[in-house]
Amino acid sequence: MTSAINVRRIAAACVAFVAAAAMMLGAVGEAQANYEVDTSGMFEFKLGPYHPMVDREFGDDGPYEAFFGNRSMFYGEISYDYHLWREFGTLSVGLHAGYGRVSATMVDEEGTEVDSDDLSALRNIPLKTSLVYRYDYSAHNHNIPLVPVVKAGLNYNFWRATDASGDTQEIDGQRGVGGTAGIHATLGLHLHLDFFDPRRSASMSYLWGVQNTFLFAEYNWTRTDVFGDGINLGSNHWAAGLAFEF
Repeated sequence: MTSAINVRRIAAACVAFVAAAAMMLGAVGEAQANYEVDTSGMFEFKLGPYHPMVDREFGDDGPYEAFFGNRSMFYGEISYDYHLWREFGTLSVGLHAGYGRVSATMVDEEGTEVDSDDLSALRNIPLKTSLVYRYDYSAHNHNIPLVPVVKAGLNYNFWRATDASGDTQEIDGQRGVGGTAGIHATLGLHLHLDFFDPRRSASMSYLWGVQNTFLFAEYNWTRTDVFGDGINLGSNHWAAGLAFEF
């Protein structure tokens, strides 16, 4: 009697294991099939701190430190990458637009606040173009949900210094507005979220045309002092965001 019960228990456990394995394989297979759908481009949105290198040429006593201390800009960026080639990975060309802002209360030479309502702000608006490579071959063929990404290209950073009313400030008799060109590079790692929830992936594909969704983190290297004079808005900074492939 006991032996028969044990056999039934073992059989039930085997059936449950096989059923669970079948469900897992089906989910992985569905996620892989979803990743292999033909796509034409990717939209990204990211956020992170951005500390510009304005004071690099001044040492420790530069204008950025004087106005804003150690504060970093709160920076956001959107981008769209158009796929050019897809074989051993994906090669794309990307267009990016970002916005960063930092503000602080005006202070006198002794560091005392002049007026609690008198704020100065610096805005950084970079426009970029990049060549992008994504190593998604293993995600396609081996169900590995991690996609390394490398970007490099050119950027032009518009900037503007404003007062509390939003008007452009004058700095040493010159209007606090301008732009500077440079280069940038990015190294990132994307996590393929559809691998973990293929049903929701199928729903997003049907409703919105989103074939793949990623959560990512990246390290950005930007320089704006390579093509001539101007305010140095270069930075080394981290960012995180979401990416949607269509």
